[in-house]
Amino acid sequence: MFSSRSGIVFNNIIQSLDLPKNEKYIKAKATEISSQMDAKIGSAPGFKDWTICKPIYAVHIACEILRIPFDRKRLLKLANTTEQNYHSSLSYIRKILEIPSLISFDSLAAKFGCPKIIPYVERMFEIFKEEWVKDLSAANIREIDWNDDIYKVAVFGCCCKVLGAQSRISQQLINSSDISISRPAFQNMTRLIEKYCKSYINELKSQIKNEGLMTFMISPVRGNRYINEVNEGSIKKRTRQDDDDDDDGRDQKEESSFGDRAGSGTMKIVNFKETPLYNDYIVWRSKILEKIEEMDSELG
Repeated sequence: MFSSRSGIVFNNIIQSLDLPKNEKYIKAKATEISSQMDAKIGSAPGFKDWTICKPIYAVHIACEILRIPFDRKRLLKLANTTEQNYHSSLSYIRKILEIPSLISFDSLAAKFGCPKIIPYVERMFEIFKEEWVKDLSAANIREIDWNDDIYKVAVFGCCCKVLGAQSRISQQLINSSDISISRPAFQNMTRLIEKYCKSYINELKSQIKNEGLMTFMISPVRGNRYINEVNEGSIKKRTRQDDDDDDDGRDQKEESSFGDRAGSGTMKIVNFKETPLYNDYIVWRSKILEKIEEMDSELG
């Protein structure tokens, strides 16, 4: 049964997040999550400070389900536990309560504007699973939850790094408002993936160098600006544009650096929004948004 004391605790946590407009919805969902935790997890004697942290975890998961942006660092501070313990506990709770993850390779690609990378990410993930389990016992394999966000985020980060994304992509993944993964967990999993996918990573690097494998990334930079990168063989073009630039007439700055192929020494300015690659991205993005709306309606 939901006590008035629990209601006060939820109120205080939500107020600390400065989310007054959404307090009613967050509290209702957090109450539901908390009841499920009581029924399926109980007192959780193996968890440190469970009594204190449980309502914080409930609010955290409630905000994620409702897709309400919130300050994760503030909740971590309230929990007064390590970042590793906090995210490990959240992962365990989601697994026990069978809460579906909202993170997928599609959603990550949509977030960072790189639909072309999906086939490479999926292939890297399959290779990692095939190779890693060879070194694990049957008991350890049974414990693996391949739907855990850590695998998807770490594989995505590794693949972006190989295919020409800027180094700050990892920082953006860790600090993202909709990804709950600790920095140590991300770094450890990244090293593991790089170890077991070494051959595939070298293969991709070879294709980029020798076969002109094209990669495409849009990575957030300072303020409301983006860098659109198109790498094709030895040609690299970088276009900067405003985040809210929906006007084709708005000025753009484009920097082009040419390798051996640019013997003429001329520079051709290309409007990125007029390229087939951008059109592909728009079509793909529309499909992803439709899927997200369908998921929202199902969860609602």
